[in-house]
Amino acid sequence: MDDETLLRQQTKVAGFTDPHVRGRDDLAAAVYDGEFRYDGDVRTVALRERLRELFEEDPAARRILLVCDGVRVAVAVRESVHADPGTAGAVPAGDLGAGERAGLPGRSTQYRLLRFACARPGCAWDAHDSFYDERFRPSCPAPGHGPMEFAEVVR
Repeated sequence: MDDETLLRQQTKVAGFTDPHVRGRDDLAAAVYDGEFRYDGDVRTVALRERLRELFEEDPAARRILLVCDGVRVAVAVRESVHADPGTAGAVPAGDLGAGERAGLPGRSTQYRLLRFACARPGCAWDAHDSFYDERFRPSCPAPGHGPMEFAEVVR
């Protein structure tokens, strides 16, 4: 296996392996409790599930050497295999912007409720929003009526 293929396989399993064991020398000297051989075309989700099963079968095992197509690739760690892989983005929605102080505690007093009304005379549809941007005006749900117009600041 060439270095590029090895890196591709390591990237595939990076979410549940020891990040300090990546080089070929590190892999040769790695300490592990078991070994798991797999084909390079195995999907990551299936690989992780099989590793979970192996860790369940052997409660004493903490680290399993991953061998892809006969080549040492990485060392899977029990805690990482059992951890929730999360969702794309890797940042829980509740923490979004916390580092930039974008979400301050309390209720803002700077927002005003804006009312938009259909531009067609006689149409009673309206909509409310907290901002005005010409590019993102609400549209009237009545067929063929199009974008609404700003009507007033409600509060």
